[in-house]
Amino acid sequence: MSHILIVSATPFEVKPLLEKYSIIVTGEGLYKAMISEKKKLSVLITDVGMVNTAYHMGRVSESRYEYVINAGICSTFKNHHHIGEVVRVTQIGRAHV
Repeated sequence: MSHILIVSATPFEVKPLLEKYSIIVTGEGLYKAMISEKKKLSVLITDVGMVNTAYHMGRVSESRYEYVINAGICSTFKNHHHIGEVVRVTQIGRAHV
């Protein structure tokens, strides 16, 4: 069974995903859903900031995930990125489209 982890600071940043899989988020922490018999989805809401993200990632580090995706604004407020655009972060302060 493949297991995907989506990490986001706030539920708002992954709202369409939460709605699609009927995941109800009540605060910070890990929320799980089955996509199919062969796919499991977990959503980790960390709150804003690197320290919060590191703390929550440490709490789930014993689990095995096939993919881990950090979704949301990922600390960028630049106007040259568009909603839905995928970027690859290569170092703090730089992202490649």
